[in-house]
Amino acid sequence: MMNEDLPEDLRKYLHNLERKIAQLEKDLKKESAGKEALRQSNKKLKKENEKLKKELARLQGSAPVLAGSDKTAEAGGVPTSKVFYRRNRQEGKKKPTGGQPGHPGHARKKPTPNSPPIPITLDKCPECGTPLGEPVKGAEQKRTVTDIPLP
Repeated sequence: MMNEDLPEDLRKYLHNLERKIAQLEKDLKKESAGKEALRQSNKKLKKENEKLKKELARLQGSAPVLAGSDKTAEAGGVPTSKVFYRRNRQEGKKKPTGGQPGHPGHARKKPTPNSPPIPITLDKCPECGTPLGEPVKGAEQKRTVTDIPLP
């Protein structure tokens, strides 16, 4: 079809349409290239995601081994600053001290006295000087002083 046979206003309209078509084709080409780049990026990210999932599964599988190695590290003489995984200490639960219930106790035997006992009574307080009365029954205290012989 010849553009010279058409009236002037139709030629201008046709020219505008051809420019718009060219611009739209250029935009379409640009969008297609962007879409392809996104597809490639998506494929790459899916591969990376699979790789990370496998790595996570491997590490979670080795977690019990690492937890066990904490106990052996403490027993093996590794300093606490070098232990990777520390167990939580419970503040409230502590073992009671002393011997086992029902077992005979072991205490220091009373020494045999080598001199007669010396009763010491006080008439007044050595700190403040207040006079002291009669001793209260059951308030006596006994103490053994042992002299260690010279070598």
